[in-house]
Amino acid sequence: MKTAHVDASPTRLCYVIFEDDVKIQTKFKELQMEHTNNEAEYLAVLFALKDHPDLSIIYSDSLLVVNQLSNTWAIKEKRMQTLINAVHAINTHGTTFCWLNREENVAGKLLG
Repeated sequence: MKTAHVDASPTRLCYVIFEDDVKIQTKFKELQMEHTNNEAEYLAVLFALKDHPDLSIIYSDSLLVVNQLSNTWAIKEKRMQTLINAVHAINTHGTTFCWLNREENVAGKLLG
């Protein structure tokens, strides 16, 4: 099973890919413009899915992102809806989104 941990700041993002609990890739990306933390977190999810469309689970420490992508929480901001639509459009393998606390998020530890 292939999974990812994602995290982001307004100017950088990181995702870490695991296959059967073994880390197989770590990727950092500098963002071209500054984003809100939530926008950047959605971009981390997008990049992880674009590079690894066969992910089973994406873990994030953003409760908002996980619940909005899981259709549990409403989306109030239009620009967030655009990012959520982009994630759903490329999520063709049915990746699920799960929350984990910051201390468990490998990507968050690497991002600093």
